Amino acid sequence: MEVKRGLKIIDNILLYAMLAGGILFLLRNPGNILTPPSLFSFFALLFILNKLFKFSELELFLLLINVYLHILGDNTTFGLYERWFYYDKLMHFFSWALIAIVVILRLDRMIPKKYKLEKYLLAFFSVLGLEALWEIIEYFEDIIFGFRTQGVYINGVMVMNTFTDTMYDMTFTALGILTVLVIFFIYKKYSRKEKLEK
Repeated sequence: MEVKRGLKIIDNILLYAMLAGGILFLLRNPGNILTPPSLFSFFALLFILNKLFKFSELELFLLLINVYLHILGDNTTFGLYERWFYYDKLMHFFSWALIAIVVILRLDRMIPKKYKLEKYLLAFFSVLGLEALWEIIEYFEDIIFGFRTQGVYINGVMVMNTFTDTMYDMTFTALGILTVLVIFFIYKKYSRKEKLEK
């Protein structure tokens, strides 16, 4: 109960810090609301998703950590996407791994235990499908708004073309999801064995 309460407090602090930060960014630069990592945009999206899906404290915490990792990379904050070549790839691994944890936790509660393989396959392809949708959105953002979300840029210079970047993104996402599913499978297997031994 104490852990749950602690997570709820942290969630509220992170969520409303995002709102406050978003308002400050918007006051400084009203056009910032259009950028994909905009604090205000993330706050609005998470607020709506939380109302629709009623995330648990742990799920909301994982999603908030994910958002803050993206914010660190944005040019309006620390600009890690353009300063460090590997940041984008690590983000694809870890951010989609965090989303995979949320998805597998939900599916584990919803789907009966006998459908083990189906549960893991559904989790894998659901999250990978969301990543594919993310890449499509990035493509149209670049075309419509002139963003540079596809391709890897270091100090304004493209060091990886858009096609290669997208393939690397999908690959690192798949590896992140697989890592989570393997860990979850091992955890479930050994926790079940411990229960039987008791």
